[in-house]
Amino acid sequence: MLQLPVMGQERDAESPIAAPALVAAQIQAGAEFASASPLIAASPLRHSLAETALANDLSAFDLLNLDPISAGQLRSTSPANLEISLPRTTAHDLDLQLVAVRPTTDDFVLTSINKKGEIPEQYSPVLHYWGVIKDQPGSWVALTVFENEIMAVMHHPTEGTITLGLNPKGPEGEHVLFSSSAELNQLPFNCGTMGTDMTPGEIRDLHNQATNGSSSRVSKCVKVYFECEYDMYLEKGSVTNTANYVTGLFNVVSLLYALESIPVQISQIAVGPARPFLR
Repeated sequence: MLQLPVMGQERDAESPIAAPALVAAQIQAGAEFASASPLIAASPLRHSLAETALANDLSAFDLLNLDPISAGQLRSTSPANLEISLPRTTAHDLDLQLVAVRPTTDDFVLTSINKKGEIPEQYSPVLHYWGVIKDQPGSWVALTVFENEIMAVMHHPTEGTITLGLNPKGPEGEHVLFSSSAELNQLPFNCGTMGTDMTPGEIRDLHNQATNGSSSRVSKCVKVYFECEYDMYLEKGSVTNTANYVTGLFNVVSLLYALESIPVQISQIAVGPARPFLR
């Protein structure tokens, strides 16, 4: 069941709360938000060098460097409520208000796959948060803190989708922050759904039926099982790193479902380091 902390307690999946309401509830309850600065702006020289490397990918972006001391303190304290500021030169800084969440079930299991079957593995979870961009109504944020990376996807009411992650063309610890409008290689959208013969009135009635009582649209948590391929294991370097990457991506997915009042959690991740032996 989806567990969301509220003033030290965890909220049940049968009444899922999306990020904006979750933060608002903490503020109304008088909860304290710890402040952290795990990312700092890169130097102008480094930014100019990155502009050449990313010229074919992004028209505008900001570079941020991971502060290992601040990031380490953040991981060790694991605050339930958190405020992070992301410095930007391309626009106003992003001040995030975040609340800790857990994308896995109480009985979550991590396993590896080999010739003998699935073997239980020790799991060291990372920090996952949902939240909002401060003073931006309608915004939402899904953020995960790894050992050497901070991953985030957020929605800004005027800038659209904003993404934060490691710079694949930069040195260790360097992050790139950009909006979807700055992407130069966007895939074209093609809707494969057939058209409908329904009238606008019929469509409106159907929509009203679907949205009535939406706050309790799903009464039970949907549990999800992932099986990760050998290539992902090789790229991430270990079973735990692979599992943490999956939970980080799923943190975004689960928030999108929560916005539609559909609670989802991961019940098991199986990683196949010995998959070649099974072929």
